Amino acid sequence: MEQINKQPTKITSSKMPREKERQYVAFLLYCETNSISRLIQTWQGILRGVVGDVSGIFKDKLGNLPSERTLERWSSQYRWVERADLKLTEDVEVLKKKTSQ
Repeated sequence: MEQINKQPTKITSSKMPREKERQYVAFLLYCETNSISRLIQTWQGILRGVVGDVSGIFKDKLGNLPSERTLERWSSQYRWVERADLKLTEDVEVLKKKTSQ
C-alpha cells in the first residue's frame, strides 16, 4: 500500500503540493481569521452572503462548509499554523519594502 506523506517537509505560504484549491482558499481564510472556530463563523457568513463584496468570490471557491474535524485535519496536514506565521512574516516584509521606497 502506498504511503502518503502527510507532513510536507518544506512549508510555503503559496499552495502546497497535493493541496486542492478549496483547501488552499480555506487556508487563506484561516490566515485572516486566526482560528478554526472563527474560520467556521466566517465561512458560514460567506455562505449567507453577509461578509461583504468578496463573499461571492470566496463562496464559489469554498463551497459548502466541511466539518470542524475535516478543517482540523486540513490544518494539520497542510501545517496552517506554521504557514500562517510565514505568510504574516512575508506580508510584513512586503510592507517594509513598500514604505522604504
